[in-house]
Amino acid sequence: MTAATLSVFEGERQVGMLVPQKHFHRRAQQLVSEGAIHTTLKEDLWVALVDWEEAGSMIALQVIVSPLVVWIWIGGAVLFLGAVIAVWPRSGERLEERIEEEIMRLRQVGGEAPKEGIPQ
Repeated sequence: MTAATLSVFEGERQVGMLVPQKHFHRRAQQLVSEGAIHTTLKEDLWVALVDWEEAGSMIALQVIVSPLVVWIWIGGAVLFLGAVIAVWPRSGERLEERIEEEIMRLRQVGGEAPKEGIPQ
């Protein structure tokens, strides 16, 4: 395994440490990269160790800054929570009653005269 230890700074303040690595897998007989990620609400900083000199004097890194990635996950959580709230039954309400009310409402919106009972 070969790794690089990097300090992440925002201005003068250190905000994290990243350790991108390269592993040699004996079974596959190949090098595999393991990137390192520093996540904030503003952006993700992703760093991969691409190449290095055996003497250790130089390395090559791939650096990608992806803005607002964490907001995708937050948005997914909000959508899921909203769906749960939307399908949660009201207290004391039966599902059949709720379905019948919604069908009656949709018929009124569509211009049909309301029909009594559950439709067939």
